[in-house]
Amino acid sequence: MQAELIYQILNGEIEKNEVLLPDGVEVADEFSEDRECGRLYERVYKAKLRLGKRLGMDEDSDVEEIINCMCSISRILADKMFGYGMNFQMCSRKKDT
Repeated sequence: MQAELIYQILNGEIEKNEVLLPDGVEVADEFSEDRECGRLYERVYKAKLRLGKRLGMDEDSDVEEIINCMCSISRILADKMFGYGMNFQMCSRKKDT
């Protein structure tokens, strides 16, 4: 649940002011225009448009499949990283006690 919420804020799917985060937790929309993910996504989108133009069509199912699969991979890795981060934190706390 926490990982999904953070992922949605990171991706700009929900606004961070729409949810209650624990004190001291800051999560930024990484897809806003001034952030690296936002700039990279804009490049992907423009490349998709150029490819569509070369193919003579607005949408290409293979391009959409590639983008959708990469988004799914990103989501899986983000969830795994969150889980590993939580495990590392718990292991660190056990060592300190």
